[in-house]
Amino acid sequence: MAKPSSRIRTSQSGCGFLLLTGISILILLVVNVWIVKTLGRPLFYGWDNRFFQAAQFVLPIILIFFEFWIYDRFWVKK
Repeated sequence: MAKPSSRIRTSQSGCGFLLLTGISILILLVVNVWIVKTLGRPLFYGWDNRFFQAAQFVLPIILIFFEFWIYDRFWVKK
């Protein structure tokens, strides 16, 4: 008889992985928007309002990429 194949962890495959990744991105996006709005007002005070609006849109997305890079770099075991 053949040996049974090893099971794939459900947290790293299929819909479960996509759901977990999507929820974590949404949570990080909400936190990053709050951080940018809180810290951005004093930093960009006196600048053109269009620049602040662009920063509010772009910076949270850049922070998500940075946070996932940190996670991959330091917490994922290879």
